[in-house]
Amino acid sequence: MIPADLRRLEAWYRSYADRFMGIDKETDRAVQMKTAHTARVRANILQIGQGIGLEANRLLLADATALLHDTGRFRQFRDHHTFVDAVSVNHARLGLREIGKEQVLAGLDTEERRQVCRTVAWHNAQSLPTDEPAPVLELIRLLRDADKVDIFGVTLDRYEGRDLENNEAVDLGLPDSPTCSPVLLAAITAGQVAPFHLIRTLNDFKIAQLSWIFDIQFTPTFHILEKRQIVPRLCAVLPKTPQVTAALRHVTTHLARMVGRGGVIDPISVWTHSKL
Repeated sequence: MIPADLRRLEAWYRSYADRFMGIDKETDRAVQMKTAHTARVRANILQIGQGIGLEANRLLLADATALLHDTGRFRQFRDHHTFVDAVSVNHARLGLREIGKEQVLAGLDTEERRQVCRTVAWHNAQSLPTDEPAPVLELIRLLRDADKVDIFGVTLDRYEGRDLENNEAVDLGLPDSPTCSPVLLAAITAGQVAPFHLIRTLNDFKIAQLSWIFDIQFTPTFHILEKRQIVPRLCAVLPKTPQVTAALRHVTTHLARMVGRGGVIDPISVWTHSKL
């Protein structure tokens, strides 16, 4: 892949997103929200890719996957007025259909097309695939990390009161109940990603997001999360019950270990020293 290929994809993406503007104010906000998200995911994937020493042409291909990964979100919102896949459509599959229908990747060679498509297909899956070749798996891992980093920031803007408009898009329409699912807390205690289909409340969603720490793939991503104080900020918007505190100890300790600090980190100290 060469820079001219990426510029062509960028031009198509801008033109495609513009088609969904002007329908109504709600859809305009959704389109703007997703184009801004895509720009940040692109910046994230370049930062992570450079951090692991990715060569220039692989960085371009990674950037292309970030550019196209949420293509399906535009039609999803226009047709279903939601970003929740469970009550509408799988946005990754919808995006692939749109990319194929418009022959967006026609200028790339066969292997590059396959890698971009497989990466877009897997970016929102519950877990990593087990049967993809190493070059594809590398791009999938990069995109999933870059996507998570931005989702953390978007949801925290909402939880911390900076985003007062896109509440349904961010909160997924979940009730803001004080409860946290014991099953999701148990997943964190086991060092596992919490099962998304068991989320019932906004606190469950926050717990599930914290469990993503166990699915982060690259050391530079952990350093980004630490620099942006993602974990302490999410901890600060959860109820400080003994059950939650016990589960979050596993998250804070895992992050400390992955950035090279080690030891058992008490989430109470994280709450106390976070720069909120």
